[in-house]
Amino acid sequence: SNIETKKSIQESGEVILVESIGDLLSLNQNGYSNVLVTFGLDVSNKLACTIMSLNPSKVIISLNNDRQSKENRGLEASVVNYLRFLNFFEKEKLCICLPTENDFGDMSQEDFKIWSKKLSSIDQKSQIEKILSIVKNISKPIPKSLYKNIKILKNE
Repeated sequence: SNIETKKSIQESGEVILVESIGDLLSLNQNGYSNVLVTFGLDVSNKLACTIMSLNPSKVIISLNNDRQSKENRGLEASVVNYLRFLNFFEKEKLCICLPTENDFGDMSQEDFKIWSKKLSSIDQKSQIEKILSIVKNISKPIPKSLYKNIKILKNE
């Protein structure tokens, strides 16, 4: 329920953003109730406002991992959403940690352990380097309004 989700986000200080209800249910079944659904690749303004009002210490962007595709749309969208969230949160509060499979519904319990380990070992500096390399080769143009955030990352 909404109340449980809100409580879980406040208690853990973290929110995990996923693309679909299926992802949310898989995470819930594996012990994560601090999950919000983007219903696609873009974080809506309403959802962004909700997240800001919850003031988490960490926003974990976990859209689908379309690594089998020519372009990993989930990864690219995660990068754009990360850049957008830089308008509202310090970079220390943001991270991208995609599912180990295409989405959380495709993951086994073992995969969840691997994902959890990956999440806890994210290195900020290497994540920013990776984001900057993705920005260079992204297939859809990045909104001009986010260029200043790319510059902020480059100056680290």
